[in-house]
Amino acid sequence: MTTKTLSIAVKSIIALAIFALISAYYIEYILNIKPCVLCIYQRIPYFLIVISTLILLIKNYKKYLRYLLMFYFITFISSFFLSLYHVGIERGFIEESAIKCTVKQKSIPVTREELKKQITTNKDISCKNISFRIAGLSIAEINLVVSIIVISSIIVILKRR
Repeated sequence: MTTKTLSIAVKSIIALAIFALISAYYIEYILNIKPCVLCIYQRIPYFLIVISTLILLIKNYKKYLRYLLMFYFITFISSFFLSLYHVGIERGFIEESAIKCTVKQKSIPVTREELKKQITTNKDISCKNISFRIAGLSIAEINLVVSIIVISSIIVILKRR
């Protein structure tokens, strides 16, 4: 496996991570669909990928490509398990009560009016309720599929080397 192939793989994964984060924030802030706790947790692996790549861009990252792909592999394994757990809750295979899976209030109301506003506007966002779908799949299911594809691709790339 050439350095060029490894470089293309790294660039593809970083592009995927950036696209995933932009999409998540677009859905949250532009479409105004609030994420549950697990949706927010599922962003962490993508942030790790972007940050680790940016750090290595400062150095000569080409000599670290193989290690970067191994790091991506581990990161996507964690993404796989997070999304698998989330899909399990969405599909009813796992009880939501296994973890606290609702978004907490962000501020403490001081006045009666603030309390009333918070009660009427802030609803807990359950991990079992799917509020957004693309082609019939929840975002957690899409993340599960993407994780499987990326993990499989990395295995193929690293085995060829």
